[in-house]
Amino acid sequence: ERIYKFFSDEKNMNKEFMNVSFFPEPHSGGENAYMRAKYYTFYDFPLTRFFKRKTIGKIMGFFIYLQGLYQMERKLLPIKYYNGSSKFYITYDFMIYTLDYFKLNPQDFNRFKYTNCIDEVFFQTFLLNSKFKDNLANTLMKFHVWDKNNPYELNSTYIEDIKKKKPFIVAKLNQGFSDELFDFIENNRID
Repeated sequence: ERIYKFFSDEKNMNKEFMNVSFFPEPHSGGENAYMRAKYYTFYDFPLTRFFKRKTIGKIMGFFIYLQGLYQMERKLLPIKYYNGSSKFYITYDFMIYTLDYFKLNPQDFNRFKYTNCIDEVFFQTFLLNSKFKDNLANTLMKFHVWDKNNPYELNSTYIEDIKKKKPFIVAKLNQGFSDELFDFIENNRID
């Protein structure tokens, strides 16, 4: 009910609620969206499932280094690239616009293949290079706390911060570690 009311409110109705980073992300080692899209990575190859994530990361890092060394860069679209969170709330109009555009321009869509964490680049880039850019509400309505590379597992020490933000989503809870926080969220769902 609260979520429906929020998005039905006249001031929120035509907004694209998407987190966009206009600077290199602190948790990605300073890698910005353009650099992420510029080089091929192959995390989605089936063979990568048989290796540990850390091993694959080292292999991909070396592969990116070689691409830079030999100037084997992807031909990018002549647009500005952005990144942010892979979670967002978009309008029906923007969704249809995006689907129609890439149905008519599959070559543009294919330029995003084999990109590291493309879900954190694709939608932000497309939104801010479209007629919907003025509808951006650069907020996520999600609560999470990052260390260098991953979100922290949350516990009850974050209850006051969550109360202030009133997010729709609280991310990275773990049974056993976050039990008090689970209880708080369950008991205060409406507020």
